[in-house]
Amino acid sequence: MAAESQDKDRPKPLLCMRKVTRENGNKRTCMKIGYAVWVGGEFGRSAHVLCGPCINELRRIGWKVRYQIEGDNPIDLVTP
Repeated sequence: MAAESQDKDRPKPLLCMRKVTRENGNKRTCMKIGYAVWVGGEFGRSAHVLCGPCINELRRIGWKVRYQIEGDNPIDLVTP
């Protein structure tokens, strides 16, 4: 009984909601554990929840991704 109440009190992790394309061409929601981030690009800045691979993908194509807690920002992705 005590374990059940601990599970109810624990906050659920944030899940990445970015749409990704699979090998067969179908799109699906990523659903990996993610982080609250600000994504800035040609249309301004907006809040999202993204996982690490999705953050790196957006940075690779030129979008600016910053964690909502400014002290937790890693260095920018360097592409070869």
